Amino acid sequence: MRRLFALLLGVLLLWAAGCAPAAAPDETPDATLEETPGTAPSHPSDPSVHTDWSQLTPYEPFEAVGSRLTDGPMDELVPSADYGLLVPYAGGGVSYQYEWDESGATWQLDRYGLATLDGVMVTDPVYDGVYQVTAYREDLGEAVQAPFWQLTRTVQTENGPEQRCAVAALDGSWCTDFRYEHSAEAVMTFNACEDGIILADLESDCIVVLDAQGRQVYSLPRSESDNPADGWWSYSLLNQLSVSEGILLRQFTDEDYQYTGAEYLRLDTGEVLDTPELRRAYPFFCGRALAQDAATDRWGYLDTDGSWAIQPVYTEAKGFINDLAVVSKNGERLLIDREGNTVAQLGLWSLNLQRDGPVLFVDGVCWVDGAGTVHPLEDGPDYQWCWDGVVYYNTNSELVLLTPEGEVRLPYPGTLDGVSGRWAVIFQQTESGGVLYRVVDLTTGQALMTGREGVYLYLLKNSLDPESPVLVLECDSADYAVYTPERELLFRCEEWPTYQSGLLQVKDTLNTGLRDADGNWVLRLSRFGVGDD
Repeated sequence: MRRLFALLLGVLLLWAAGCAPAAAPDETPDATLEETPGTAPSHPSDPSVHTDWSQLTPYEPFEAVGSRLTDGPMDELVPSADYGLLVPYAGGGVSYQYEWDESGATWQLDRYGLATLDGVMVTDPVYDGVYQVTAYREDLGEAVQAPFWQLTRTVQTENGPEQRCAVAALDGSWCTDFRYEHSAEAVMTFNACEDGIILADLESDCIVVLDAQGRQVYSLPRSESDNPADGWWSYSLLNQLSVSEGILLRQFTDEDYQYTGAEYLRLDTGEVLDTPELRRAYPFFCGRALAQDAATDRWGYLDTDGSWAIQPVYTEAKGFINDLAVVSKNGERLLIDREGNTVAQLGLWSLNLQRDGPVLFVDGVCWVDGAGTVHPLEDGPDYQWCWDGVVYYNTNSELVLLTPEGEVRLPYPGTLDGVSGRWAVIFQQTESGGVLYRVVDLTTGQALMTGREGVYLYLLKNSLDPESPVLVLECDSADYAVYTPERELLFRCEEWPTYQSGLLQVKDTLNTGLRDADGNWVLRLSRFGVGDD
């Protein structure tokens, strides 16, 4: 039997050899093919494909950067006074599919953690979101960063899974548990500042005020008529409260949401200010609070002791900005100081007063620099506006920028899109209908960086440290590149980088983590190996 099997095998091998094509006289099938520089090796019968190897990115094995505070799980922020300033990073995530998506596509949802500025992770990426609380300040004319991290995650409650938030200090020295409402209404206009934050406590069905140390200093319970399952109870109460300069304002309304009164309370002592009877009131700015006298319906300004600092004699008025305010009296618009003295007569213009940095801008009338000097605006410009402390307008052939340091004239009309220190971003419409962005040095008026048509340029600013280096983000579809203002490329990424605490939170195909302002990795994690949760 074995002899028969061997005979059959020999016949098959002879048949296969006969079917194989004979080698050409000058070819040796077993010879090693020499690789021509710049050409990919191939079988002699294959077409030659030219490859420019110099254009390929050399393979670099992934190298993690950073460390962990402990080797065990870190699913909670453990308060400590030793962290220093913390910064959020994107790390591990979860994969999920939409039930309605019949294609079976898998989506990636990033999770976030907190790390120190030198790349030590103090929590694993266990939060749905981590962001610094912002609050709109009318006296500044912009949103400001309050000293709180808001941490969000989904928790199990008696009503099922529910997304809630906790609040922590920026340095991690204190942290609450997840008992507060997470929604657009949780942090509203004037509901957070450097002195405190106002939140809806879902465990106690009340609105609370936490000071900058995380201590509860005020509580406003919901009405018995309010259903705790109805989100409007928190929305209504949050609308009544605001905090600024260490003083809490509560505004009262009737069932038709008409204003019926107001009271002020000091957060440090709990003392209620002894004020005149008020119909409506606003938060304190520059030590003055705009308020409407209930007896006359005229507007005036309260002092921090509750008395009238400026008597209620105005038919219209705006809050103080940089120790100046715009009011209307006897049909005339006036610019007044904190003592009620007239600084400038504004004619019959509207009360559109804004502040950007050290500049006050009265639309169409004048601008006031940081020293309080009033500068009338030129007659005739088609467009006048203020952005990040710079007043600007266009002539037929120039863009004129009025900065506190002086006037800058650029030889093309355009629109200001951001200012930080000496740098500004300007864009203009092109003849083809697109846009062209430039980065300009305000000290010289020189355009240091000009983008390609249709490619956007933005200034990246460190919200916690205005002295940090300003960076330029170039956005071309889904490709993001970060440059210095002098156009030195630092790195590329696939999502908009966030600039916080002096570090940039970045994500690309292979990596996620934190880079410093020079583009170096401070914390580098791999985006692979993330499974379902």
